[in-house]
Amino acid sequence: MSLEAAIALNRFGVGARPGDLSAISDPRAYLKRQLAGGQTALIDSTGLPGSADAFALYTEGLRQRRAARAAGADLQRNRPAATDRQTMMAEPQADAPVLAERAGRLLGNEIAARVRHGATTDAGFVERWALFWANHFTMAANGAQKVPFAGPFEREAIRPHVLGRFVDLLTASTTHPGMLVYLDQAQSIGPNSVAAARQNRNGRVRGLNENLAREILELHTVGTEAGYTQADVTEFARALTGWTIVNQRTARFAGNAPPGTTVFAAPMHEPGSRTILGRTYRQTGRALVPAILADLAAHPATARKIATKLARHFVADDPPASLVTRLEASFNRTGGDLAAVAETLVDSPECWAPQQAKFKTPHDFLLSTLRASGRTGGRLRELRDAYEQLGQLAFRAPSPEGWPDDAASWAGPDAILKRVDWSSLVAEQIAQSTDAVAFAEACLGPSLSDATRTAIRRAETRQQGITLALMSPEFQRR
Repeated sequence: MSLEAAIALNRFGVGARPGDLSAISDPRAYLKRQLAGGQTALIDSTGLPGSADAFALYTEGLRQRRAARAAGADLQRNRPAATDRQTMMAEPQADAPVLAERAGRLLGNEIAARVRHGATTDAGFVERWALFWANHFTMAANGAQKVPFAGPFEREAIRPHVLGRFVDLLTASTTHPGMLVYLDQAQSIGPNSVAAARQNRNGRVRGLNENLAREILELHTVGTEAGYTQADVTEFARALTGWTIVNQRTARFAGNAPPGTTVFAAPMHEPGSRTILGRTYRQTGRALVPAILADLAAHPATARKIATKLARHFVADDPPASLVTRLEASFNRTGGDLAAVAETLVDSPECWAPQQAKFKTPHDFLLSTLRASGRTGGRLRELRDAYEQLGQLAFRAPSPEGWPDDAASWAGPDAILKRVDWSSLVAEQIAQSTDAVAFAEACLGPSLSDATRTAIRRAETRQQGITLALMSPEFQRR
């Protein structure tokens, strides 16, 4: 049992399970073997909805919203002049709560599947790697209509590509129905397109939406340091027009594609060449966006941004410049081969420093606790309560920027008290069959300090000892 084995499991991975530390003889080889499979990031999707199922619920939500608006308009027209507040409060509401309940049930199943996979996987490094990319390409379930897409987006657009090429991951995330809905791209129409001219005649103008274009430039690829302008955002938004979702309106452009899948609808596309970051693109139609994404993926600023985020996530909030440079070079040299970049991370000495500089996010803490205790997840209600108590609701990042990745965002006094409460609850559930010192040694190994071991040994009860282990600096950091 070595310190490097503990680092491999807890810093690179998502935590040690009972027996994991003693089973690793060569930590670097152990991590690299995980990168060879290609399937280790995938979650068992049995019983979980796909994009088409999510779209069906999404369209039902739109129908309910339209019906509610129409009912409200009718009530407004027919309401007597003297309607008191009590009568207004008693008016029948749309069946949106039914939609919210169904969406919430779907999201709960996605959370349970993701936690179960994280708690049981033998490839903890790949799981951390996949979660990093899911946060980088955030698609948040911030509304009943978008909730159904969150799980399918991660399972279909992110996880299958995290050990492939960055450009393929970028393309898959950009064109997935979940992202098209989340950032309102599905409704974006070129101002001079055939569809816009038709809408102008009918008096229903939706227009151009720049959300997806802006987030790809700012968050997913080059970042603000690349010096892009508002004109670049607008040009990119024009290029993205036409990428939408198969529905009644767009089905005629979809061939045999089923409802809810991505399609390029030429009548919605803004005609003409586009100039972005100084490069002019003369590709037309559906060939335009892949050309732009390929250039953004290969841009030097993208490599620098990705390298910095990876170094910050795996090593320290203020990442070592030497590690950033090494990861950046690997990204550029391999054309964005993510498995090769991950291998470079494993080979970097900065990643193996004994100091535990990263404070665990609530999800890290929850998952590593489950693994340490040998549990596979627990009841759905318990998981939801845990995420809510710890302050990181699964699949519900506050913005397209994703969840923060620094200690200052998670280590406030109130947040620590909530971790203590949750740790005590977990400890109560496992104390009867778990020795506190043995528990700490099994999940932390040589990372466990003499001071922490002594404090655990002196605890008055097993529950108190396990709580001390979970709240120790060695367990709270990685």
